[in-house]
Amino acid sequence: MRSGGKTYRTQPVVHPTAALLLLHHVYAPTPRSVELAQVLAEPVWKYLGFFQPDDVRMFFKNLERKWLIARYAHVDRLEQITTRYALSELLERKVRV
Repeated sequence: MRSGGKTYRTQPVVHPTAALLLLHHVYAPTPRSVELAQVLAEPVWKYLGFFQPDDVRMFFKNLERKWLIARYAHVDRLEQITTRYALSELLERKVRV
């Protein structure tokens, strides 16, 4: 956005439920393990409103605490999430984060 000769970049607000559903749609429509490097390699997370990779990590840790994903693991150099539900199950349950 430009105003008064200055350029401003606005950061969209992350809608956690939308982010959960879209990440499942793109990376894990059925329960599976997904490497975080795969998620961070594509710009999808930026389009969802996350500003830094650490924001994505905190989001997944929060989902794990709420039992919406099975596991977030960071062991040695491997970072991955394991989803708990299929996308269709999340939609059926009308999950909200």
